Amino acid sequence: GFAAMGEPGKAYADKLVPLLADKDMRHAAIFALTTMGEREADVAALFETLDQDVRRHALLGLQAVGPAASCHMEAALTLLLDIYRDVRLQAVAALVAMGASGARCYEELRRLAARPGEDPEVQKAAWAAAEAMEPSKNQLEDEN
Repeated sequence: GFAAMGEPGKAYADKLVPLLADKDMRHAAIFALTTMGEREADVAALFETLDQDVRRHALLGLQAVGPAASCHMEAALTLLLDIYRDVRLQAVAALVAMGASGARCYEELRRLAARPGEDPEVQKAAWAAAEAMEPSKNQLEDEN
């Protein structure tokens, strides 16, 4: 795709932005733009839309990108508190795929796992993600 083309592929970034609105092409556009490091604001806008399916699909796109999507870690952390269960569950999966780490990610995932009334599947996923990234005591002290 365009992302694999490197610098020449970046010339097509503007042509990919309209595809963010197309439910069938959104993942491919997110993957290409995020991998290229282009149009971060356009991708980030998807996380603030009122449509829960768009937020969830945007997180799926980040999950496919993996560690290169870490520029959107704050959005994924915010969506751990989304009103919709499927969005929260996908936010956990996206954070794991990004290789999220550090005390803040750990604490937010622990908080989600322990939230009263939370969906058991979301709790289980958040707990497993937190356990996998548990920072050492020294890291917690360094960040506080």
